[in-house]
Amino acid sequence: MKRKRTIGRWTIRLALASSLLLAGMTAAVTGAAGPEQPGGGNPNGAGDGSTKAAFIRNQNLWVKSGGQERQLTEGDKAHKPLWSADGQWIAYTSGDNTIKLHHPATGRNVEIGTGTNAQWSPTAAMLAFQDGEVLQVTDAAKAESEKFQNASLGVGNYSWLPDGSGFLVSTLSRLQPDGWSDISLYEVPFAYGQDPQKGRLITSFPSMTKSFFAVTTGDFQWSADRKWVRFIAKPTASLSADSDTLCVMYWGKKKIMPAGETLNRDDWAVWSPEGDMLAYIGGGGRDATANKKLTMKRPPFRKPTVYTPQGLADRDPAWVDGRTIIVSRVKESSGAGDTPPPQRTPPFLASVSVQDESSAAITSPEGAFGDYSPAYIPASRQLTWIRTDGTAASAWIGGADGSGAREWIGALDLAPDYYGQQYWDDVIDRYGAAD
Repeated sequence: MKRKRTIGRWTIRLALASSLLLAGMTAAVTGAAGPEQPGGGNPNGAGDGSTKAAFIRNQNLWVKSGGQERQLTEGDKAHKPLWSADGQWIAYTSGDNTIKLHHPATGRNVEIGTGTNAQWSPTAAMLAFQDGEVLQVTDAAKAESEKFQNASLGVGNYSWLPDGSGFLVSTLSRLQPDGWSDISLYEVPFAYGQDPQKGRLITSFPSMTKSFFAVTTGDFQWSADRKWVRFIAKPTASLSADSDTLCVMYWGKKKIMPAGETLNRDDWAVWSPEGDMLAYIGGGGRDATANKKLTMKRPPFRKPTVYTPQGLADRDPAWVDGRTIIVSRVKESSGAGDTPPPQRTPPFLASVSVQDESSAAITSPEGAFGDYSPAYIPASRQLTWIRTDGTAASAWIGGADGSGAREWIGALDLAPDYYGQQYWDDVIDRYGAAD
């Protein structure tokens, strides 16, 4: 990809509103969290049959569907399970970076190649992944005979276009004799089985200004009305651990603007399923229990509304609909390091009303157990989440308001943890949940 000149300098103005919500929290009592066992809890509870998950137990890939659990691999050191859009295939990583596909209905298991950042097409059973800066795509139906096809070179990060017709691709910034090069965004058409097509330059932005520095981007996510794209501009790895810049781009005019300060967590910045409201966890510092506020903005993305009450910290935002969002909420503290001290209060799930800015606790885990990573399944109208004390973990399920909460999947592997940030997409993917 050829570098183009920048569209001009821009100024980052990051401001968090001082308005904070003081809300009451009415707890919904859930069952006690004891040691998890495979198939424990109430796996045949009402509504579970229409919700399924691919998950990791003892480093093996499992599936839960129709109230039944089934082990799919043995000795594969599996992680990062990922459902295809049609729910027929599961992509996962074996060992360090070997990408494999599994077809639960037939038991087919196909090794694709070495790579990272795997993403399914939103419209077909085609999996894209990166091998360094090379973007590859495999057609699941042809994977045994045709491992993958090249889609683009020079890729820093990417996401599928919403209609599956290609990709939005970002380049990497590199240190040149005259400074850091610009980051460019390209629209890359793609059709499996056809020769790769030349990407079209969308826009470029300077990687370094007086108040801004980035060498790459996170993934890209479109608003429900397809008018806006959000992404995180990321500096070098050491700097990215403490602060990143959330950006939005108006797709019609390809105009980029900063929206706020956040961390290197693509899953912490999510569009409402209706309209153009963007929710994100604002605030710098790598500790997940300090200075992390549920923040919302909508065009023109200037004035933020902060929904986290004083003295609390939020993470893991998940929309239920355009009016309600669920977060994992905890009493604010700092100095966690990689392992929170035992005296720290574990998080619970809170439901936040966008309209009246009220919130209420909807789970009350017991003892050292905390609730993380909520995910709403629209098809079954159910909320799922992870309950863990750092030594054992299970997936729970209930209504969107926490009612009927029960253990759904026991004995999950533990997620990687970094200063209280837990990466549960390494362990479980719940089919039908929003990204």
